[in-house]
Amino acid sequence: MGCRRCSQLVEAGQDCLATRLDETQSAHLGALYPQAEQDRIARTFCYRRPRPRRAVIAGRVIVLTAGTSDSARGAEAVVTLAPLALT
Repeated sequence: MGCRRCSQLVEAGQDCLATRLDETQSAHLGALYPQAEQDRIARTFCYRRPRPRRAVIAGRVIVLTAGTSDSARGAEAVVTLAPLALT
């Protein structure tokens, strides 16, 4: 998902989760939406519009990686789960 698509979603009042961002994309989106969450290791950008807190879903999710080369993918998985209230 490119920066333009992210901007379109945010401007339309939608949440936006972008993954696999490069440094240029990350810096651009961070400058446009400083209130959004970014994870430089997971290379993700997550903009969530303000809303009442949802009920917590019962249960747990474990994200397990096989080594340091997988740490970015593990971090991406955690960021992806957060909007689903699964973290």
